[in-house]
Amino acid sequence: MFWSNNPSQPIGRMIEELDIEAATQLISRNRALQDELRPQPVPGR
Repeated sequence: MFWSNNPSQPIGRMIEELDIEAATQLISRNRALQDELRPQPVPGR
């Protein structure tokens, strides 16, 4: 969990500086990898 009350140090910058993947990026990357490995597409995607 990240917290910043400093407007010059937003959380997005903290994540970038620590070279951490944001949750939305992680989910997108995992979905793409799972889709590559699945024999059939997932309904609704």
